[in-house]
Amino acid sequence: MKERYGGHWAVVLNCADQLGSEVCLFLAKSGFNVLMIGPSIDRNAMEALVFELQAQNPEIQVNFLIYDYANADQKFLIESFRSQLDELDIEISLLVNNATYTVPVT
Repeated sequence: MKERYGGHWAVVLNCADQLGSEVCLFLAKSGFNVLMIGPSIDRNAMEALVFELQAQNPEIQVNFLIYDYANADQKFLIESFRSQLDELDIEISLLVNNATYTVPVT
């Protein structure tokens, strides 16, 4: 899989739930560096997942960014995300969109 997608960085949105964390574990075992993105409420879970991924796969890099998708102006969110990605200076090979957004019915 790493060879198919270039094998640099995989970005996983909403990685703190069971599906997202399993995707991160799979990608790390496949040799991808992993950038996790999730809401602030998941910070502790993402920090724990960083340690787990690095302990099981010491040859890869793991990082996470906090984004509260539902509470941010979408234009600001995109600009801020771009800025932080530029600072990390990474080449993204794969994006896994595991994020959902629910709009309350009134």
